[in-house]
Amino acid sequence: MYSGFPKDLIAIIRCPRDGGAFHVDLQSPRDRVLNGEVTCAACGFSYQIRNGILRLLPGQQTLDSVVRDEQKVRDDLAEGYEAHFSKWENDTEFNALFSAPVLMREKKILDLACGTGRFTRCIAAVASATIAADLSEGSLLVFASKIPQEVKIGLVWGDAVQLRFVPASFDAILSTQLLEHIPSRENRLSLLQSTYSHLKPSGALLLTVYYYSLLREVLHRNQEGFHAGGIFYHRFTTSEIRNELGAGFRVIEARPLLPDRRVLARLSWLGAWVRSGIRARILAYLVGQLLFIRAQRANIPVETAGVT
Repeated sequence: MYSGFPKDLIAIIRCPRDGGAFHVDLQSPRDRVLNGEVTCAACGFSYQIRNGILRLLPGQQTLDSVVRDEQKVRDDLAEGYEAHFSKWENDTEFNALFSAPVLMREKKILDLACGTGRFTRCIAAVASATIAADLSEGSLLVFASKIPQEVKIGLVWGDAVQLRFVPASFDAILSTQLLEHIPSRENRLSLLQSTYSHLKPSGALLLTVYYYSLLREVLHRNQEGFHAGGIFYHRFTTSEIRNELGAGFRVIEARPLLPDRRVLARLSWLGAWVRSGIRARILAYLVGQLLFIRAQRANIPVETAGVT
C-alpha cells in the first residue's frame, strides 16, 4: 500500500503559479506525507496532499475545454484503463522504453502522464526516486493502490504543461503517449522547453507518440482529430517530432512501433515472420501506430533549446 509522498522530493517541485519553493513541516518523524499540505513560500498558496497525491491542479491555470474533456474521460475509464492494452502492445512499448536500463537504474526519474502506472511501476522498481504526474486524479488513485510501501515515488495531480521543478533535477524524463493529446503546438513546445530545463546535462528524454505512418499518408488519412470518447490526438511523422524537439535535444534513436493490429490480422498467415527482428521494423514503418524517440539533452543555453 502506498505510504505517501516522500518529503525530500517535495523540495524539487515548484509552485505552478509563480515558481516558488514549497514549505512542508519537516519536523514530523515520518519521511512520507499521506495527508497534509504544502505552502508556496512566495505567494502563500497552499496545496493539499491527499492519499499521498500532491494536488497541484487547483493552483494551475484553468484548463481549456478540450483538456477538461480528456480529464473527465480518463477519470471515468481509470479502473479499466490497462485492460485496453494487449500483452504484445505492452511488451513492445516496454522493450523500446527500457532498451537502455542504465538510463533508469539508480537514477532520479520524472514520468509525465503516468496514467495508472502501466510503465511507472517498472521504473520505480529500479530508480532511486521517481515523480509521476498525471492529469487524471482517478488514474493516480488507481496507481496508488498498486504501489508497495517501500517504493520511493511521489504522485502529482496536474497539467504536465504547467508543471515546474528545480532546474536540472532529473536524470531521465519519460513521456508515453502524451504529446499527441496536447491540442496546440505552442503548448507542446512549452512542455518540451520545460523538459529540457528539468533534465540534468546530457539527461535522457524517452517518448512514445502516435505515428503518422506511410500507409496513413498515402491514403490521406487525417493526421489529427478526436477519438470516439472525445480525446484529441495528433499523429507525428519522424521529421515533425524531430522538429518539435528542436536544438535542445540530440535524437539518439527514432523508430516506429506496433504495426496496426487490423493489418496484422489480415496478414495472419505470415505468423511470427512479421513480428520479429528487422521485418517487424519494416512493417512498423509502413503501418506502425507509435513512434519511439530516445533523445539526449544537448548542452546549449536553455533559451535556445527546442523553441522556435
